[in-house]
Amino acid sequence: MEPKPVQQDLHPAYPTRRDVLAGAATFALANLAGCSFVMVEPESGKVIVAPVFEHGAGRGVTGCDVVTPPVFLSEEEGLQILREELAKHRIQLKAGETLQGVVVPARSESYESVNKGGKQEFKKSVVEVPGEAKPLKLSGMDSGKEIAVEFVSAENYAALGGTGRNGSVEIYDFKDAAQYVAAKAKQQGKDRVFLGIFYDPSPEKVGTEPSKEDAKKLLRQQARDFVAWLKEQKAIP
Repeated sequence: MEPKPVQQDLHPAYPTRRDVLAGAATFALANLAGCSFVMVEPESGKVIVAPVFEHGAGRGVTGCDVVTPPVFLSEEEGLQILREELAKHRIQLKAGETLQGVVVPARSESYESVNKGGKQEFKKSVVEVPGEAKPLKLSGMDSGKEIAVEFVSAENYAALGGTGRNGSVEIYDFKDAAQYVAAKAKQQGKDRVFLGIFYDPSPEKVGTEPSKEDAKKLLRQQARDFVAWLKEQKAIP
C-alpha cells in the first residue's frame, strides 16, 4: 500500500506536554470526560476557623459557696503559652487586631417554668442580649502568615458571650464560649485568616487538686492540635 499524507490533525484526546505548558490541560481533560466545568478559586476574603480543640473541662465556679476554687490562667499566661508553641513553627504572634466584620453579642440565661408529669421544673435557655455586641479583638496575629488566635479567659469571658452568673456565684463555661466565638467568626468574618479559638482548660479535680501546671499542659495540647490543623490546611509547611 502506497503511503499517503494525513489530511487531518490527529490531536490526542488527552492533554499533551505542549497543552500542559500552555495551561490547557484543564480544558483537555474536560473534553475527554465529555463535560465542561469552571475552575473555582478559593475564597480570598473568608475566615477559615479551626475546630475548638477539646483539652480540659473548661469549667469553673467561683463565689462564696465554693469550697475548692478553680485554677484559672490569666489572659497573658494563656497567650504566652500560645506564643511559645506557635513560635516553634515560625509563627510570630503580635498584638491582636480587630477581626473585620465580626461582632460578638453578649448573652444571658433565662429560665422558663415548665410542668413535667405534674412536677414543676425550670428550663434554661441562653439568649443574645440586643444591642450589646463588641468587635472581636484578637489575642494575637501573625499578619504575614495570616494566622490568628483568640484565648477565652476569665478576664474576657463575659465580653465573648460567656454566661453563668447565679447570685454571688459565677459559673464559667470557657469551652462553650469558645465554640460561640468560633461560630460567630465563621458566620461573619471577612478577613483572609486562619483562626484558632482557645479556652482556659480549667482542669477538674481528679484525685489531687488541679494545678496551674496542669492547665498549662492542656492548653499546650490545644495549641499543638491547632498546628497540626494548620498543616492540614497547607497554611504552614
